[in-house]
Amino acid sequence: MKLASAAQMKELDRQAIEERGIPSIELMERAASGIAETVAGLLPRRSGKCRTAVLCGAGNNGGDGIAAARLLHLRGIRVRAFLAGSYEKLTPDALEMTRRLSECGVELEPFDPDSADQRAWVLGADVCVDALFGVGLSRDIAPESPYAPAVDWMNESRGTVVAADIASGVAADSGRVLGRAVRADRTVTFSLA
Repeated sequence: MKLASAAQMKELDRQAIEERGIPSIELMERAASGIAETVAGLLPRRSGKCRTAVLCGAGNNGGDGIAAARLLHLRGIRVRAFLAGSYEKLTPDALEMTRRLSECGVELEPFDPDSADQRAWVLGADVCVDALFGVGLSRDIAPESPYAPAVDWMNESRGTVVAADIASGVAADSGRVLGRAVRADRTVTFSLA
């Protein structure tokens, strides 16, 4: 198996966009399709009876999750997407995916660590999607940040946890846990492991 460093993964994205002319939004759609396909394959019963929680950051990894939420909704799966990051910090592609999700009638909800309703949804989900951080995370997830309870909830969930790119809180180059990390059951990678 070939393994890529975080820098190599970023370089592969750059080459795809700049040298091969693949729009970054198309790369995000492809990533989301892979996530949605994996999630659908893990559901224990008819899709309309299942529920999925997608926890997103404001970066492009979050955009992958937002787009996956839309694709899951279009498959008839009950889905809620939560933004643990800030709307003001959404990347342009993640913002476009938020618009597309909204057009389907699903809103990207601000993550609220004090919400009993949100906690119950995540803990009771059949599948949780971890789209908080991608391979670029290099600092610890601070205990006082909204990301900490998002990670904890996914780890406490009864459902299967699917990570987009890499489990949030794991350093891509070393495997070191950065404060706390999602314990993913599956990881969907997009270029190389």
